[in-house]
Amino acid sequence: MSVDVITVRTYGGGARRIPCRWRRSMRGHRIAAPRTFGSGQLTTVLTITAVLAAAPAPAAAHPQVAEDIGPAVVGAMDIPGGFASWAELFTMQDKLNVAADALRALRGTEGTGYAGVTADPADRAVHLYWKGSVPAAVHSLARDQQVPVQIRPARHTEAELSALAWNAVTEGRFTSAAPRADGSGLVGDSRQVVAAGVSPADDESSNRIATMPPFGGGFQFRNVDAQLSCTLGFTVNYGSNKHIVSSGQCGDDGDQTTVSYMSHGDIFGTNKAKDLLLVESWQPQNIMYWPRGTAGRRVRDAHGSHVGNYVCTMREYDEFCDMQVQATGEYVDIGYLIGPLVRAEKSDGGCVFTTDRIGGPVYTVREDGYSVNARGTLSAGILNTVCPIYQGTVAGSSVIWYVDIMDSLAGYGATIATS
Repeated sequence: MSVDVITVRTYGGGARRIPCRWRRSMRGHRIAAPRTFGSGQLTTVLTITAVLAAAPAPAAAHPQVAEDIGPAVVGAMDIPGGFASWAELFTMQDKLNVAADALRALRGTEGTGYAGVTADPADRAVHLYWKGSVPAAVHSLARDQQVPVQIRPARHTEAELSALAWNAVTEGRFTSAAPRADGSGLVGDSRQVVAAGVSPADDESSNRIATMPPFGGGFQFRNVDAQLSCTLGFTVNYGSNKHIVSSGQCGDDGDQTTVSYMSHGDIFGTNKAKDLLLVESWQPQNIMYWPRGTAGRRVRDAHGSHVGNYVCTMREYDEFCDMQVQATGEYVDIGYLIGPLVRAEKSDGGCVFTTDRIGGPVYTVREDGYSVNARGTLSAGILNTVCPIYQGTVAGSSVIWYVDIMDSLAGYGATIATS
């Protein structure tokens, strides 16, 4: 089998043909990503993948950890799907994800037909994509869920497309690639990715780091040995101790860290390929920094991500929850290959990410409106928008890549530290 023509569509419109040398490197696999279901044409949607230069954060009041916190004030944005609040949307999403998690667990069982699953809360249903004949056990599992599950045909399995995505990036044909959740082909990017992308930062008096311990997710930390600044992710139970997970770009085993000029322990457990590391902490806290007040936000649980989900992140003094997951299982070249990652994009193209946020938390808001569920830790963004900061603007991103928190926990044999 072979691919005769691969059509690449950019967000700016139009299409072009990829040179034949790209088509010959498909290793005999034929993949298709139609514009509509049933087409045999491969459409590769391009996204700019880049990791940005860090910008110093502004000085601000020192946030304190509080035992009692009030409801969150999420930045002004339209809530999709007719939901009255983001907490209501995320409550529906959590119900869908219970079913999506159960269906995704079929990947290693019931044959090899699993292609993907989507869980968009606006749909109020889960879509399962399956290649070939659907086993009776899969139909039974779908019927047993507490939300509607629609089973749809797929051209390719997730396993087939994951292998192609990995090869496409490692062989230099794309700088990022992921299977499409409907099994129709790959989502890829052929533009250059900025390597590493975490730049030195000298200021330890920003709103996210000038604070007293205990420290938790969202606070900035400094790698003293590498002279880098990143952000803490989530506190996890690892062995008999609590440590904090962050991005593997932020250092190497044995590097010393500080938070607000105070020693914070060494980096260990670094996994560059998975973009993970752990930071020792002499007084970790299972809270997350909240940019709009003086109180921390309690972390209650950890959940994985599915295409169609919405997630939240924060930047400066704002929180953004209109970030929709576009792909899972994505591989990205930042000078070396990292992945699999989750990719989410802000619906209006506004700025949600600058590289001082690398390693920081991605999360969703719980039904109470202020505590959160962990979703992942930030890995990268793209240079596609302007981000306002306290004293001007910097280049930033409306797109984020992050490590799924469930992959982080599984990789370390850890559990999320909860309140």
